Amino acid sequence: MSDTRITGLKWVLQTLAMPIALVTLPLLYQWKAAENDEKTRDDSRRREQAEQQFRLYTDLMSKREESDTAVRRGLFDKLMGTYLAPNPGDVGKRLVALELLSLNFHDSLNLSPLFWELASDIGKTSAGKSRDEYSEHLDRVASQVKARQASLLEVDGRRQDFDVDLNHPFDGGDPPSFHVKVPRVRDENSGIAETAPREFDVAVVAHDPLHRRLKLTITSPGLKTLAFWLDPYDFPLVNFSRISRDERIAVVLHRYNNRPEFMTASLVFLYFPSWRSGAKDKPYLDDLIARLAQPAKVVAPVAAASAAASR
Repeated sequence: MSDTRITGLKWVLQTLAMPIALVTLPLLYQWKAAENDEKTRDDSRRREQAEQQFRLYTDLMSKREESDTAVRRGLFDKLMGTYLAPNPGDVGKRLVALELLSLNFHDSLNLSPLFWELASDIGKTSAGKSRDEYSEHLDRVASQVKARQASLLEVDGRRQDFDVDLNHPFDGGDPPSFHVKVPRVRDENSGIAETAPREFDVAVVAHDPLHRRLKLTITSPGLKTLAFWLDPYDFPLVNFSRISRDERIAVVLHRYNNRPEFMTASLVFLYFPSWRSGAKDKPYLDDLIARLAQPAKVVAPVAAASAAASR
């Protein structure tokens, strides 16, 4: 009797298996398809929402940039008009215009020629308290610009400060010099792993007290010797030396004391990556091709963002 029941149960299962499968499988398929469709719709809604938020964000940023550009353009036109077409004797207005230019456009313009011209015009004014105040004001503005730019460059670079004794005769013997050894900086996208530090020897080979200038030479293994004049109105974001595709160096005349009995200068040596430099340092076409040909490992910070942060 038990065997008969087992045989009957098997027959029932075998008989009903196919109809049950024919009914159940489409239902399962429809349920799974509906579940996938719902998930797809949810993903599509989230994607559309993210795209809408991104478009809104980009529109807001674009409008803000357009507004900021319009304001800066108007300010630039007014300041340049004030500076370039002033009353020849109105040094005070030109000084204020140059200060505003320096505060707002120091990261995109080379303002050194304007500083040199105004310093020359101040030197031509009558000696007295006003001329001294103008000179101090001009030097203070230049020092502020150099300090801001140096702080920006040393974030991802290296900085060393040195004092130089300018009482050295410069007509014999070894010139005042200092040695710099710093870890190498590089572009993370280049794919080149450089571990050897950079070494530089900086020497002060000439001194021009009348114009408060120093002539420097910079030597480094594997690089050509650099020689240039440095004065108080050279700014590191625009007055730098390109020593490789990814590396830049600059020297800043931080302080200058030309009293005959105690002539000294404080120098700031800056070594920094190329993407930290200003708008002047545009990549060459061969650099762009070489960078595109190499796989990017880490996205390097964008120079424009640094420039915008320094405004």
